[in-house]
Amino acid sequence: MFKRSQLIAAVGTAAILGASQASAALVHEYNFDDLTDSVGTADLTLNGAASLAGGNLVLPGGAARTNMASATGASLAELAGTINGTNELTVVVRYNTSVQQTWSKLFMTGTPGDQNLRSYIDLTPARGNGQGAGITLDTTNTGGDFGPNSLPVIAAGTDAIHIGIWDETTDTMTVYNAIDGDSGSLSTASLSMAGEDLANMAVSEFYVGAAVNWPDPDFNGTVDQVQIYNHALSLSEVQALVPEPTSLALLGLGGLLAARRRR
Repeated sequence: MFKRSQLIAAVGTAAILGASQASAALVHEYNFDDLTDSVGTADLTLNGAASLAGGNLVLPGGAARTNMASATGASLAELAGTINGTNELTVVVRYNTSVQQTWSKLFMTGTPGDQNLRSYIDLTPARGNGQGAGITLDTTNTGGDFGPNSLPVIAAGTDAIHIGIWDETTDTMTVYNAIDGDSGSLSTASLSMAGEDLANMAVSEFYVGAAVNWPDPDFNGTVDQVQIYNHALSLSEVQALVPEPTSLALLGLGGLLAARRRR
């Protein structure tokens, strides 16, 4: 599995100015060589039996909210500021499932509580009740969560990418998933946000690999990377995240090269 593009050469000012809008809007990134936020300062903490190995967050599954990475204190406040302070949000997770468990979360943030208090967004690689992979939204604190959830579930043991986009500008939330490094496997679905507003979502918990709400099992597998953008990635920007990892691309003028770093 590969991380995001690393710039290895730049020729001329024009090439530098040609950096993508997506890169400019990347505000948090976790590559799991450690728990550091390599773009912001919202570092994570390990919980339970979660560990780091080989540049991955290793998650053994388990009961809800037992084994995961979380943000607390100033890190949680920074992430809450990002989520509440934008009207366009994209979350990208690269992962590999060891044991497929319905309803386990790659990412979830929000506030736990009863049906009249909770609010959240999440990325779920395999939903239950005959549904597929998807994302969820509930910012009205009514327990009425919804989201596009019809994508194919990617088989355990496969490097994969799951992307959630919440865009108030178009009142649309969109989910993508793909086999990592196979652009031909990219699937997508969209649904209206029904006027919901990210600014209204209370963010008191932030988890990678666990659910804020519900007794959903923790994710069983590895997470290679998490990226958060304060920008709704376009289709072309999403497609650029999923090419064959061995390829090199010219970016901008002057032959700016990008290479994928493989783990």
